[in-house]
Amino acid sequence: MNNNQIPLHIEKRLSFFKNQVNERFSFLKDFNYFLNSEQSGRTENFKDYFSEFRFANGDTVISVHFSTDIIEGMKMSFPRLKQEELPVVDSSITCFIRDKNALMSVDDYVELKFPDIPADDFRINLGSPDLEIEIAKVTKNFSSFFKANLKSVLEKEVIYDCYTDRFYNKVFKEIHYR
Repeated sequence: MNNNQIPLHIEKRLSFFKNQVNERFSFLKDFNYFLNSEQSGRTENFKDYFSEFRFANGDTVISVHFSTDIIEGMKMSFPRLKQEELPVVDSSITCFIRDKNALMSVDDYVELKFPDIPADDFRINLGSPDLEIEIAKVTKNFSSFFKANLKSVLEKEVIYDCYTDRFYNKVFKEIHYR
C-alpha cells in the first residue's frame, strides 16, 4: 500500500459516514443548501483520515467533518509521544457554519448554550465495539439539533460568531441579517 491509498477498514468508515451525512443532512436542501464540495483523504501533519462535506447557500457554508484513526496518526507523526500524551479520542465529528460575518462551531454552541444536552450525544466514544453505531448516533444528533435549534441560522436570519475572550471564555455573539 502506498501513502495515498486508504486502508480498506478506514475506507469503510469514511463510506459509512458519507451515507449517514447523505441521509441525515438531506433536509438542508429545504433551506437552499446544496452540496458544494466533498473531500476525503489523509491529513499531511497528523496522519489521521478524514471526510468532509460542505453545503453552501450563497456565502454561508455548513461543514460536517469526520476524522478517524487519530491516535495511530499521532503515533506515526510523533513517534516519541508517550502513551499519556496521546489524544483521548480516535474518531470525531464536528460541524461548523461560516460566512463573511461569523464562524460558528456547532459543537461549542451546544456545549455553552444547551448545558442540559449530554456532551456524549456529540462524541464518538473511544473503544466502542461498533464504530458505525457511534457515527450514526452523532450524525443523527447533529442533524436533530440543526432542525430543532438552528432553524433561524439555516434561514439566514441570524448567526452566532464564536470566539474566545481574553479570559479564555467561549463567547457567542448573535449577528442578525435583517
